[in-house]
Amino acid sequence: MLRHGFKHGKGTLYGPKEQIIYKGEFNLGKIEGTGTYYYDSGQRYEGMMKDGLKHGIGILFNPDGSKYCEGNFKNGNIEGKVQLNYQDGSRYEGDVKNGIREGYGILYKKNGTTKKGIWKNDKFEFAGYSKDFEV
Repeated sequence: MLRHGFKHGKGTLYGPKEQIIYKGEFNLGKIEGTGTYYYDSGQRYEGMMKDGLKHGIGILFNPDGSKYCEGNFKNGNIEGKVQLNYQDGSRYEGDVKNGIREGYGILYKKNGTTKKGIWKNDKFEFAGYSKDFEV
């Protein structure tokens, strides 16, 4: 449906090779509301959108269809306390800000080792205790 010459309501946005890029709600030409966004990387996002960005409650899936993360998104990035599931089998549980690990968290590696402590700018900064080492 068009309103004032813009896509409005439910619809589908196609890419240059006729692939679906987005399927969901539009508000006066902007991707806004609930929908599914398909990335070139193979990732898929299902949830709330605002101004064409992930914003609100949603789920981001890895290219293989497994869940990467679920939670609150803000201006395109995951925010708050989350669980991130990496394709190598490891997972992170803790604080995330602007889509990166920031604050307290635990990284569980596939081999059974853990990193537990403070993360800053997506890097492990300080460990209070870890299964494989103490600081």
